[in-house]
Amino acid sequence: MNDKRESDSDEDYFPSSKATDDSIFTNCKETNFKINFMHNEELKKIRSGSFSLPKTSSNTVPSLISQHSIRDQSELNQNSDNLKVPSNVSPQRVFKIVFIGDSGVGKTSFVQRFCNNTFRESFSTTIGVDFQVKSIILDDRVIALQLWDTAGQERYRSITKQYFRKADGVICMYDITSEQSFKNLRNWISSMKESASDDCVLTVIGNKTDLCPEDDKRVVRQKDGATLAAEYDALFFETSSKESRCIMEAMEAIARILQEKEDKQIEDVLNLKIKEKKKGCCN
Repeated sequence: MNDKRESDSDEDYFPSSKATDDSIFTNCKETNFKINFMHNEELKKIRSGSFSLPKTSSNTVPSLISQHSIRDQSELNQNSDNLKVPSNVSPQRVFKIVFIGDSGVGKTSFVQRFCNNTFRESFSTTIGVDFQVKSIILDDRVIALQLWDTAGQERYRSITKQYFRKADGVICMYDITSEQSFKNLRNWISSMKESASDDCVLTVIGNKTDLCPEDDKRVVRQKDGATLAAEYDALFFETSSKESRCIMEAMEAIARILQEKEDKQIEDVLNLKIKEKKKGCCN
């Protein structure tokens, strides 16, 4: 299990006034659901090592890994207006995703498109960190995605590093029309790896494809972005916040991997408990 996720209080899911300085938040939005769901208590017990198997007539553990394809789920979500989650429904999983990259690459526009399906030609520069939560339905589960939109300026770099703690995923974004933003990816990824857990899911995204409808007009080739992502064993997507291109697909793919990773962790612990129980019976 990930040793960097030792505690699972509500502070892990939403910003705590005691743990953060209001001056570093420019747009802290919380959804109107309450983090109060059955699976959370079970996950806490599993992480703390206090989980015990219920007494059943069978010691078999069903597979928790979904077999639905990303494409099928993506089409389902798009056709149903992202299967909007009713406000009174609590999420079954919560994942923290941190956005990093140079200022101006489109991190805020990406988050706004994904969360609110809106786009503005210009945003004021993010100061510190913005925070939003988006719930989606994935394989009949309600998944809450915490999205931490960090500032790209150098003077906020120390603040950004704080939010890698307990991050389940990190999205490192560049602008396909900016060679410098692409070159700086290695610095961003290096900074992330210094603070994030080893099993944090990394995704590289090349944004603003709408500015280069023809490949010969782009500055950063798709091949170069994919090669760099492969070097770090990361997911890779090219997106357009303006045209809403590949936004949902990217976020669903990330959410699916995070969900399957946590399912696998739970399954491994359950199998271990079964082995210990059988061993105890034999003794």
